[in-house]
Amino acid sequence: MLVNYKQTLETARKYGIDAIMLTIAEEMQNAKLDLLNNAMNDKEFELCCSLVEDAYLKAENITINQLVRA
Repeated sequence: MLVNYKQTLETARKYGIDAIMLTIAEEMQNAKLDLLNNAMNDKEFELCCSLVEDAYLKAENITINQLVRA
């Protein structure tokens, strides 16, 4: 089922989903599968996501994807 932007926003608000955290987690999951051959446990995943979030919030002119891959 496809949802529109309004439905997506309502769902995110309902469940307290932060867009930046969701994007970072999705990019990290993709990198984990593509680059790391799934060689990361849950604790490492959370730590890496946290580091990317901190760097992203402080950085200028760099994407989440670039930080994840770094």
